Amino acid sequence: MHLPAALKKIQWFNKRKVHASLSYLPVAAHSEVGILNNEHEYMKMLAIIHAQKLDSDVTLKLHQFGLYNSVTKMNASVERVVKEAKRLENFVWIDMELPETVDTTLRLFEKLHKKYGNVGICMQAYLRRTEHDIKYLVKLKVPIRLVKGFYKNHDYKTWQEVTANYKRLIKLVLLGSPRPCIATHDFHMIAEAKRLIKKHRIKRAELQFFNHVRDKLAVRLSKEGFKVRVYVPYGHLLSFLWHGRPTFDFWHGLERVFHFKVR
Repeated sequence: MHLPAALKKIQWFNKRKVHASLSYLPVAAHSEVGILNNEHEYMKMLAIIHAQKLDSDVTLKLHQFGLYNSVTKMNASVERVVKEAKRLENFVWIDMELPETVDTTLRLFEKLHKKYGNVGICMQAYLRRTEHDIKYLVKLKVPIRLVKGFYKNHDYKTWQEVTANYKRLIKLVLLGSPRPCIATHDFHMIAEAKRLIKKHRIKRAELQFFNHVRDKLAVRLSKEGFKVRVYVPYGHLLSFLWHGRPTFDFWHGLERVFHFKVR
């Protein structure tokens, strides 16, 4: 999907009272030129969102900004994006990546949130450490997006264990974060999140989905009064999949979306 098509889809969601999160499909940047190109892309996205008055924040991954090349350059580049988003009254989600990058990601996030405030962090239920990390983050009163995870290297042997952990963490995030976001396509987890949101009357809670996966459900939930946000990525899909193939957990991804067991 190219940017114009992504913007059109965001407009479609917005007309139906569904929020969006625009993202440029991430491929690792290993040079200063690559980092600056990705930074420019996000600056362009933020400018367009502002000019067109779209109801959309943005989501980025740190390896687009040199995570595996130069943490110093990455920190500076991401900060410029967050600063520009702040100027335009927008918001930036930082997606979590491989387990070995969690500490680096959390350090940058905490610094940016303390300085600017308009940034949220994604946490992955397939890591055992996540419960401890979330308990720390809720003390800081920061926005948290809870996902199951999308990489091969995870702590739990079965996806059922990941789901059980996700269910435990839903309550922790919903009750502890000032902007709790439950991002899942699992119908049982969606039902659990809805139950808790209603029970505790959590007005700022969001239910989040991928574009094209639960579009009808997103619209229906919005009509029911829930705050819903859809992640809309654009860019070079084949390049994204090709570069990610060593680390992406494609099989569990299929199981989660289509609800069948692959192993």
